[in-house]
Amino acid sequence: SVNSFLAGGIAGICAKSIVAPLDRIKILFQAKNRIFTYRAAFEEGLDILSKQGVRGFWYGNVPNIVRIFPYASIQFGVFDLVREHVHAEQHSKLERRVFHFMSGSLAGMTATGVTYPLEFLRTRIALSKDSKHLNLWASIYNIYKVEGLRGFYAGFSSSLLGIIPYTGTGFFIFHSLKDELRVIYPHLNKSKAFDFIFGSFSGLVAQIASYPFDVIRKRMQAQKFYLNKGELDKSRGLIQMTIYIVQSEGFFRGLFKGLTMNFFKGPIAVGASFTVKNIVNSLLERKEAH
Repeated sequence: SVNSFLAGGIAGICAKSIVAPLDRIKILFQAKNRIFTYRAAFEEGLDILSKQGVRGFWYGNVPNIVRIFPYASIQFGVFDLVREHVHAEQHSKLERRVFHFMSGSLAGMTATGVTYPLEFLRTRIALSKDSKHLNLWASIYNIYKVEGLRGFYAGFSSSLLGIIPYTGTGFFIFHSLKDELRVIYPHLNKSKAFDFIFGSFSGLVAQIASYPFDVIRKRMQAQKFYLNKGELDKSRGLIQMTIYIVQSEGFFRGLFKGLTMNFFKGPIAVGASFTVKNIVNSLLERKEAH
């Protein structure tokens, strides 16, 4: 269990750092009423490069790394802990599939509840192009001063709703594919290449299933930021924000904004996460054996 927590944390840091540049550009579109196109995303990237340099693509990644280690540790650790406790491998195929989805959702909800304020901080720092807001401690102070402790949980309800299909679907597909591989080609079961392929595919499907919640969460995290700048008319709750996005931008254009960028980012991140986690697990087990 300790190995699962440690390996999961290392895997999360690697995966998030790899895709951080794409993530920052995506957040800038998700958080505001802006039409996403690849040309606009490319221009946004050039703007970040000219104003903040290459490092600018990783702004917001420090709180993300601080967040992702406990998040990924808890997510993978809770999943493996529950799997060992209920002896999932001894159940029928259907029961294992249901278990993978439910325990994956539980693991994701637990990790989100513990680390959400850091996810919020990552978004706020990623939004800012003003150097005085890019410091982690300055951002914490400014948010607390203006919004109080509740401000760090803006968008939390949308995050909890979205994490159920995201981590549930991700673990369900990955472990279902691994089960089939174990039966059909048992000699390939420990292949890291298949870990990456299955992880990438599960990440792709999971992103599509949960993406609207991600957009809504980013909007709710960002609304006080834009209210203070006079670029938003009023603060909205979960349902009001959903209606506002659909009415102002349309259902698909609004709630699935930037999804095609996630077709590159999501599979790479999830594939790398599962692969690195299994590699680190193997190394730790090998070390213990000696």
